[in-house]
Amino acid sequence: MKHSEMINNLGIKIAYLLLKHKADLDVSIYMNNNRLTFRDYKFIFNSHIDVSEITEYSNKHSITMTFEGDFYHALNYNSNPLLVKKFIALLKEYGYYYEMGNAWNLALYKI
Repeated sequence: MKHSEMINNLGIKIAYLLLKHKADLDVSIYMNNNRLTFRDYKFIFNSHIDVSEITEYSNKHSITMTFEGDFYHALNYNSNPLLVKKFIALLKEYGYYYEMGNAWNLALYKI
């Protein structure tokens, strides 16, 4: 599997995890110069997005996420430890870990 396909697969799995835990509100997932957002439980893709123009703490070679709402509270205040545990396990399954840039964004890096 090509790297870009693997990143897309991981991004979609993250999106479904967030939907399942109702933590998708105000979340954007940036991958392969695309942005994945949510509206009414549907995915919305925008192409040709340079994530480095959105946040200085980004990784164009993997996934960068910006967020508010429930996912923000889960990562910053441990309001949903099960979601965070599943998120970390999913990243490890693909060989990644996350680093927070600000309280409202993160980027993935290879383990």
